[in-house]
Amino acid sequence: MAELIGEQFLKCLEQAEYWELGMSVDEDTLYKAVALFALEFQDTEETVILIDEIQESAKAYNLIRIFSREFSSYVIVTESHLGRKMILA
Repeated sequence: MAELIGEQFLKCLEQAEYWELGMSVDEDTLYKAVALFALEFQDTEETVILIDEIQESAKAYNLIRIFSREFSSYVIVTESHLGRKMILA
């Protein structure tokens, strides 16, 4: 999250979250953001999503629970401030 790749993911998330009055609400925005970021993404138990330096983005940090609850993929999160954490979905 501390480099350009993190900024690019946040832009994909912003695009997936885009909503205007009159549009239907889409519940799969995080899944769409990951699919925009990595076109070959498949949400399977064989897939691992690694998010490094998560503390650099409060928005990404707040999505950890959604990743673990809604994705079949394993999600590994690291941060340098508190050591390493591992959350497996």
